[in-house]
Amino acid sequence: MLAPPARVCSFLTLLSAYALCRSNSLWGEQKWAARSPGAQQLNNATVLALQTYAQMRTEGHTAPKALFMVGLRNGPPADPVQVGLEAAWVAQNLVRPLGKERFVQLGGKPLLLVLYCGDVNVPNASVTAVVSGGGAFTVRWLATQLQENPALGLKYGFWSW
Repeated sequence: MLAPPARVCSFLTLLSAYALCRSNSLWGEQKWAARSPGAQQLNNATVLALQTYAQMRTEGHTAPKALFMVGLRNGPPADPVQVGLEAAWVAQNLVRPLGKERFVQLGGKPLLLVLYCGDVNVPNASVTAVVSGGGAFTVRWLATQLQENPALGLKYGFWSW
């Protein structure tokens, strides 16, 4: 089979960048189980992107590895337990069926970026454990607007987007 046109691959890369960025998935709801229709659309788009990548690999094409980004403090703060339930859902419904080798890994586990805006202190180890989806992911904290002062991010342990 011929390789897909470059614009299709670019679209899929764009789709994955959007679909796997789940930082707003708890907005408007306090519980992951009560997620909004918009959050469910995000889940559906994520599944579609990952299934498309799997199909591309089956057909002999190169497909990117994916990673997930969720939001703990991006707008209205989310409950860490609910973020952890979301991460557990991702691990159970996306990572396990597709295989962890399809995802960017750090420390032998898929990487989970957790967006945490508005505070310079990285949450403590107990919060990190709670949002890790029962230990299914290696968690790294992510902040925004660090491009002008990257030393601040390094000082406080944040990665920048």
